[in-house]
Amino acid sequence: MTTSPSVKAQARDDLKRFPKRKLQLESITRYSLYEVMFYRTNLWDHSRQVSWLTEEIEPHAVKVFREAYDPVKAYLIALIHDDAEIITGDVQAGNKSKMSKEELAEVDKQEEKAITKLASQSPEKIGDYYYKDLLLEALNKTSLEAQVVMLADKLDAFGETLHEIYAGNTHFVTNVVNEYGTIPTPYDYYITYLSNLPKKYPALKPLLQQSSWLFQTPISQDFKTICSTGKPHTPITFEKPTKYLHYDEWKNVLLTHSSQQERTHLFLQQESL
Repeated sequence: MTTSPSVKAQARDDLKRFPKRKLQLESITRYSLYEVMFYRTNLWDHSRQVSWLTEEIEPHAVKVFREAYDPVKAYLIALIHDDAEIITGDVQAGNKSKMSKEELAEVDKQEEKAITKLASQSPEKIGDYYYKDLLLEALNKTSLEAQVVMLADKLDAFGETLHEIYAGNTHFVTNVVNEYGTIPTPYDYYITYLSNLPKKYPALKPLLQQSSWLFQTPISQDFKTICSTGKPHTPITFEKPTKYLHYDEWKNVLLTHSSQQERTHLFLQQESL
């Protein structure tokens, strides 16, 4: 079973019934840890990009997991996986990497409360799926579908990080120091996270053994040097290969799935050093 374009379109139409959801997601920008982000995204952009990456993973997941994997549910989780942040705001992954178990448990507790509140204010179902159940799966990573979306989420965040580095944004190769301590650079964080997936999510091991860039461990590079020679992107330079696999393939996914209008935020520099 795979998700047809009509099923995906119906899912997006169902989500239009959720009051002000798109506007609320667009109002929450990402990477607040970083003072400058040339191409700062919001949760609406990110959720769309995660859904495209989930679509790329889909044929591999269906091949490996067969009937145990529901690609329709995975697509829906991708679209709504950050909806709770409409209430909680965007809790930074870098900060979470330095939190204690107690602090992380409190973050999860607050997100569960947000899910309950959000679900009470929203339509009960998206198609055949309960909105609240999908949000809880996204939070707790209790299903194959939610774990696949988690992989897509991290691939997109890594892609966004590389997009800043190749544009010459030095903030993305500099450690932030705050109340949690010295925060790992985003490229260190995501390379480490993706490298540890087989241990963290053993159910995904058969998928992670498939031969696709989606499941390869990213290679560490001298990103500070790459950043020092980087220049802001243009529509032409964006399509040129960099020979760094995860960045080039991430770009290809966005070019394949996005409309011309959706692509503009990849080239239109919003902030400067």
